[in-house]
Amino acid sequence: MMKLRWVLLILALFWMGCEDDKDDTACTGGYEVCCISEIGTMTAAAEAMETAEGLDEILAGLESFCESMDDVIQCAGDAGTAADELDEMQESYDELCGE
Repeated sequence: MMKLRWVLLILALFWMGCEDDKDDTACTGGYEVCCISEIGTMTAAAEAMETAEGLDEILAGLESFCESMDDVIQCAGDAGTAADELDEMQESYDELCGE
């Protein structure tokens, strides 16, 4: 759970730092701007997982979180995020969601 909180904190900082730069006509502000809905979905999934009760709810929450985190990574790649940053995101995904 600690790693999940770090990932959320890092993504939240990126998101908040770029929120003012949002341009509705074009997506040129990086994944933080381009992937707002994906990041929001991932944040909601993480919050739901933290409040889940019972193993079934926790596992369902983790699955939802992992799916939304994968969507963020895909969106970030489409937005032209630097390879090293994508690698870090993928590494976090692998640690949290790997089989």
